[in-house]
Amino acid sequence: MIQSNFHLALLALSVAALGGCAAHSAPPLRVRYAELARPPELRPGQAIIVELDPGDRIPIDLRFSDDAFDLTPSPPKLELVARRRCFIQVGPTRLKTSLTGADFERAPRAPGRFHVGLRLGRASRLIVEVTTPRHPDSP
Repeated sequence: MIQSNFHLALLALSVAALGGCAAHSAPPLRVRYAELARPPELRPGQAIIVELDPGDRIPIDLRFSDDAFDLTPSPPKLELVARRRCFIQVGPTRLKTSLTGADFERAPRAPGRFHVGLRLGRASRLIVEVTTPRHPDSP
């Protein structure tokens, strides 16, 4: 199991910062999520492809900053749980997912979206909805 202090977001920022340093980028480094005990060393501009197996858990850091509101519990304990074998490619300028580990460049079957709304009434609530792009080969 991966240590909770490893964050893909930090890795993405590190890779992004190194992206402008190399004229030719090295092939992506392929790693299994369950075997990451610490962030791997990457060459300048090198992307990383992380393979996840069903049941792998990625902790989510949800942060909220506002003068009028606090988030409680802060931070809430959230995780993404892989439903099937999948891959995340983190590169100098992007983060993409794949079901095969080889089709990161294929156009999605449907685009992704991000929605924030406020439902008012007896069950008032803030709604945050994230829908990732549909993979070309997904059912």
